[in-house]
Amino acid sequence: MPPARHTSDAMELFSPPRTWRVGPTVPEEELSEIGRVPAVVARILYNRGFRTEELVAGFLDPQFDTLADPFLMAGMEQAVGRIDRAIKNGELIAVYGDFDADGLTSSALLSQVLKSLGARVTVKIPNREDEGYGLNRLALQELARREGAKLVITVDCGISSREEIDFANSIGLDVIVTDHHLPLSERPAAVAVIDPRQSACRYPFKDLAGVGVAFTLVRGLARSGIWKVDFKAAQLLDLVSLGTVADVVPLLGENRILVKYGLVALNRTRRPGLQALMSQAGIKPGGVDSDSIGYALAPRLNAAGRISDARISFQLLTSETIEEAKALTQALEAKNTERQQLTERALSSAIQLVEQHGDRRLFLVAGKGWNAGVIGLVAGRLAEQFHRPVAVVRVDQDEFRGSARSIPGFDITKALGKCDDLLTRFGGHAQAAGFSGRSENIDALRERLCSVADSEITDEDLQPVLDIDAEVAAGDVTYENWRQLERLAPFGCGNPTPVFLMRDMPVASVSTMGSEQQHLRLQLYDEGLSRVVDAVGFRFGYWAQQLEKGQRVDAVFVMQVNDWNGRRSVRLNLKDLRLSEE
Repeated sequence: MPPARHTSDAMELFSPPRTWRVGPTVPEEELSEIGRVPAVVARILYNRGFRTEELVAGFLDPQFDTLADPFLMAGMEQAVGRIDRAIKNGELIAVYGDFDADGLTSSALLSQVLKSLGARVTVKIPNREDEGYGLNRLALQELARREGAKLVITVDCGISSREEIDFANSIGLDVIVTDHHLPLSERPAAVAVIDPRQSACRYPFKDLAGVGVAFTLVRGLARSGIWKVDFKAAQLLDLVSLGTVADVVPLLGENRILVKYGLVALNRTRRPGLQALMSQAGIKPGGVDSDSIGYALAPRLNAAGRISDARISFQLLTSETIEEAKALTQALEAKNTERQQLTERALSSAIQLVEQHGDRRLFLVAGKGWNAGVIGLVAGRLAEQFHRPVAVVRVDQDEFRGSARSIPGFDITKALGKCDDLLTRFGGHAQAAGFSGRSENIDALRERLCSVADSEITDEDLQPVLDIDAEVAAGDVTYENWRQLERLAPFGCGNPTPVFLMRDMPVASVSTMGSEQQHLRLQLYDEGLSRVVDAVGFRFGYWAQQLEKGQRVDAVFVMQVNDWNGRRSVRLNLKDLRLSEE
């Protein structure tokens, strides 16, 4: 058993140890079908479903020209035709986005393309606090009557805005929806609805991010002949990769193609805004990968939309000078710091409320004064810590706004659908959703959701699992194996960084590091090769008081390259640790 962590009573009460689930050992004769890759890599590919040489080749070397025909996407023909007419008639086209990184990159991409086609374009990024997610009646009215727009194209939103689209129609606005969220039972009355998750859509890949759907529309425009200039995907794929990784969609199939090629474009980008953003985040030229998007670039782009106005981020993505871009990145950095502080304060309050509700299968915590832009982050942190579905609700005088995060096996959006009489609006994915309603219904909503959770969530669902790709020997931890494993990148949702287990490793030395000694530094002795293997465990510092030289441990880790004085070596980045059984 691991030593006790230094956490709150609530976290101690609801934080069960993780079950280690190790991928099965694969017979050598089956691995031989995969092709010429090291055995460690072959086992991972096999256990992830790539079991023939052809499938492995397609995964390791995805080809851009294998993207599906954009006209397989339902609504594409109608959308392309309406855009063509708007351009020819000189109509003002409004691109209506979302305030997160996916919506912002979608808005920047589509507005850039439409302008290159000669269209008159305006862009609307709603304010989270005042206008909320998705189409807004007042905003639509202003676009139509004040700005003179005739066509609205949504990106990363709109599929659930049926009433707002009816209103748009009534004031003379045509609407094209491009979205990737789950459709409601009734299709909105738009000129065209482009969403691969529609039941009638023949597009074979369903898991595109909002920016991926927008890019598919762009490919449709290019293929139709409307685009009279050369279509150069590389000029857009920097935005596509950024938005796709930021939205945490599976990096498989078409998403893998878009991100793999997009990362090349992103590392060569000529956009001043992206160059300044990478510099501000401390990312070296050519050093952008999926992790740096997820942990450095996306949070900064999202920060403004979470706590104030996302138009700062949109202006950054579309800035034309490095001077303007640098000023905007400094403003975003300040917003990101403020966002972190607001998140920590709300998280502390939410944990106290969790303690009051006891050990439930679902938590719904509600508070006043929480910033609406951070409640999703708080829900995610709580769901990860307690391994339960969590809904965090910000309460105003008459209304509430909530964000929910779930665990595998429990579809939070379907659960909210069973509470639709208590809500004014909801939508999202199986693992994440947003919703709103009248404040007087919060208690009833909590009890209804908890009842649904009690009936659908099993004890097994509440046991967190750490998936491990393979058990390896210390001799497998080599630079060459790490280099071969990097061929599986880009890593992320659906294609996680490979995780390994080594058992019965002697501890050669143990120490802590960090300003508060919160991190663990280990050296493990490789008895087979008579060498030590370095390991670090971030936030594992509590182990230092429990370990002594000579003790034997089982370590779960990912391989990581450490550069020191020009010398590259592989170390273990610990994900879990246990004392070996006697």
